[in-house]
Amino acid sequence: MTLGAALVIWWFVAGAISAEYFTFVERMITSWPGDLVMFGLLWALVFHALNGIRHLIWDAGCCMEIESVNRSGWFVIAVSAVLTVAIAWIV
Repeated sequence: MTLGAALVIWWFVAGAISAEYFTFVERMITSWPGDLVMFGLLWALVFHALNGIRHLIWDAGCCMEIESVNRSGWFVIAVSAVLTVAIAWIV
């Protein structure tokens, strides 16, 4: 996620420097390797958010049994993958 923040900052700074540099950075980020990196960063962000909700549920004292913890872990992985694909498809 730090990489994602650095890429966004790089994109903003490029826009402040010049139109040519912004175009260069835009091409880098929207190339297929850049799209792959952005897709991975999107998945990390969605996974992190869903795991945060999972931890909030644990803070309430719910779902602390080992089988419940394992099931919720797999649920977070599956839902984060589906949401990532859905968000990437929409955008």
